[in-house]
Amino acid sequence: MPSIKLLVACFSFLFLYGQGVSQCWNSLAFQSDSTASIFAIRNDNTLWNIRDNVQIGNADNWQTCFVGSPFNYAIALDGTLWAFGDTYNENPSTEFFQVSTFTWNEIGTSYGETTAIRSDSTLWYWDITWSESGYTLTEMQQIGLDHDWKSLSVNFSYVSAIKGDGTLWSGNPGSPLDQYGSESDWRSNENGWAIKENGTLWSLGANATQIGNDNDWLTVVAPVWSYYIHALKTDGTVWFWPGDFDPSNDPIQVSSISNCAQLSGDIFMAYEQAVTYLDTSGNIWIGTNSDFAPCGETINCPDDLVIAPAVYQASSGDTALLQVATDMENASFIWQCDFGLGYQNLLNYGSYSGVYTNQLQISNIQLSEHERTFRVIATNGNCTDTSNVAVLMLTDTCITTVIDTIYTQVMIYDTLTTLISVTDTLIISTAISDVNSSININILRVYPNPTNAFLNIDYGNYELMSDCELQIVNSIGELVFQTEIIQQSDTLDLSQWGGSGLYILTITNPAGAVIATKQIILE
Repeated sequence: MPSIKLLVACFSFLFLYGQGVSQCWNSLAFQSDSTASIFAIRNDNTLWNIRDNVQIGNADNWQTCFVGSPFNYAIALDGTLWAFGDTYNENPSTEFFQVSTFTWNEIGTSYGETTAIRSDSTLWYWDITWSESGYTLTEMQQIGLDHDWKSLSVNFSYVSAIKGDGTLWSGNPGSPLDQYGSESDWRSNENGWAIKENGTLWSLGANATQIGNDNDWLTVVAPVWSYYIHALKTDGTVWFWPGDFDPSNDPIQVSSISNCAQLSGDIFMAYEQAVTYLDTSGNIWIGTNSDFAPCGETINCPDDLVIAPAVYQASSGDTALLQVATDMENASFIWQCDFGLGYQNLLNYGSYSGVYTNQLQISNIQLSEHERTFRVIATNGNCTDTSNVAVLMLTDTCITTVIDTIYTQVMIYDTLTTLISVTDTLIISTAISDVNSSININILRVYPNPTNAFLNIDYGNYELMSDCELQIVNSIGELVFQTEIIQQSDTLDLSQWGGSGLYILTITNPAGAVIATKQIILE
């Protein structure tokens, strides 16, 4: 059956206020066939079948999952792609096999045919074959030579994708895609429906037809075989068009939903007007337009865990103090550091103290700790919240010489960290509170990453980020780029940035608070 995925608010899609993952789930994907498979990634990066409350495998390094047939897919924190299970035989196996050594951003799969976007923004396709030993994957083939794909939608024998310049393309799986129309302001699309950057909703037939005059649409859900089209507005309300769709009819509000953060649907249940959605408290719900029940764990947890400062500048021999704040009552804390093999729990040992409190002290800082990243996890009962990432930056005058000397070695042996920064930088999701306290969700995209010549920044619905600011600093804290977010996109010439290395991108809200911190690799 077709693959449907839902990236939810505790997850990699939102990064609410740039603070990282929170609540119960990290990403959600479900299959609308007889197995009714629903897989989800918890905030500890483990993969679960949430209908049966069973963990899939033992790994704790997953960032997102996709349900397909016969294989399901999951992308690890290092960007590598893995497959597992066999939904044709109703046997979601716990054994994983690696699909590719490349790193990936997004995939879409339907009846075994898979289209995917690699982290270098190229488009790829593969299929399945059957033999007595079971299903196997065919050799991957690149679709065209373009390297500016940013999102895609796959439904049966139809693929549509949006490029970094906002143009929309479509065609059959495994074949070159043709441009749809001449517009270059498309933000998202699904199964013949699309939303433009200005928030308007469109039906994609022979010609694009605008649906109504509203300009506050966030996402649209249009499952195959569905009699009901659902769409989410920026104020958290959900609307639908029942029966045989007529674009002249006004949509009907789903009265029981007022706090939706992300919306999806269910193909076979769509005849009964069923949708799946995540509320702003991190709870997953499934039901009809008037009757919803929780799916999986239902809790209310704060999602406000923030380390300050996000970029801590110090000299060798200094003592650094990283502090975190949260509204979670009676929270337990554990600080983590990435030493090159992913984030690991710290101990009160050596230069580290306070690892189980809301402030971490790092004594007698060494040059080897330059650009080291830290985060903290807070827990209380079923509530778990992972903070933003803080970076330790040494400002010693000799640091440039030291880093230049060993940087190539770091890039070789620190492969995992490099890949984490790649997958973490490509999509920056933010939630901005307006004067009415409504949560407006916006997605920024930075690509390609790593890069060596130019960098594209797509600000999404940039009007939602009025008075927000984006800055990029180099490895010694020098500002190389700064701008207010007042336009659709920027293309940066990197020839004047001062050479290869790690660069830190931060976004601040109008109050000056950091809402996102990401890493960019210049090769």
